[in-house]
Amino acid sequence: MDFPSETRPVLVPSFILQPLSENAIRHGIMPGGARGQVQVRSRRGNGLLRIDIIDNGAGVAKSSDVMIEKGHGLRKTRNRLRHLYGDEATMTIPNGGSEGAHLTLVLPLRVRGPDGPAESARG
Repeated sequence: MDFPSETRPVLVPSFILQPLSENAIRHGIMPGGARGQVQVRSRRGNGLLRIDIIDNGAGVAKSSDVMIEKGHGLRKTRNRLRHLYGDEATMTIPNGGSEGAHLTLVLPLRVRGPDGPAESARG
């Protein structure tokens, strides 16, 4: 895991990473039967939070849209993001072939305000 200090106060939906990390293990690493690795990292910039989940498994040969529609957890996660953020959030899976899978979430940057509720943030 790689979460720089500037990303730690950023709010993300509860349990948003669990099904995506589980998916990387179940569909990326386990089918090969070899020891695998999943990286989860975050970056902040331009009013956005970017979260990458990367595995070194079999990879994906289909487009992002096909993978998301096919996968129950991926589809539910995308629908949840749409409900929470509308068009401000994206979830993509670049077609990486056999080099492992890479899923990217981009969310609007929201941090907890001094009195508790979320505030939009820039930077």
